[in-house]
Amino acid sequence: ADYAQDLYVVGVQEGCSDRREWETRLQETLGPRYVTLYSAAHGALYMSVLIRRDLIWFCSEVESSTVTTRIVSHIKTKGALGVSFTFFGTSLLFITSHFTSGDGKVSERLLDYSRTVQGLALPKSVPDTSPYRSDAADVTTRFDGVFWFGDFNFRLSGG
Repeated sequence: ADYAQDLYVVGVQEGCSDRREWETRLQETLGPRYVTLYSAAHGALYMSVLIRRDLIWFCSEVESSTVTTRIVSHIKTKGALGVSFTFFGTSLLFITSHFTSGDGKVSERLLDYSRTVQGLALPKSVPDTSPYRSDAADVTTRFDGVFWFGDFNFRLSGG
């Protein structure tokens, strides 16, 4: 096909044990038209940013930050991983997260959200493109576009 997406960002929670194998398969699936702009992990959270080869020159330096929400665990299975950069002058933030599970733990999940928006230290050296609406307590206000995906563990019950 002549039409190709500019960018693919894939984030997973509880990723496979071999992150490099996962990244290689992503690259193979998309083919030589795409290159890996950035890849990061935080415990069992993985994120890969793949971009069309001809567009890589229009991206800024990529920055990342992490938040761990399950402090007592030595294995980081709950938390968030944020990746940010500018693309054609538009600042973008991608977050993949895995929140507390379990019935009756809505307040813990809401706390995970708060810890994430307050704890992701981005942008670092890339200028804040939205200084008039930025809030020091909320990372999502510092970017032109925010894409947040993950396992939030909220449930809807049918009735």
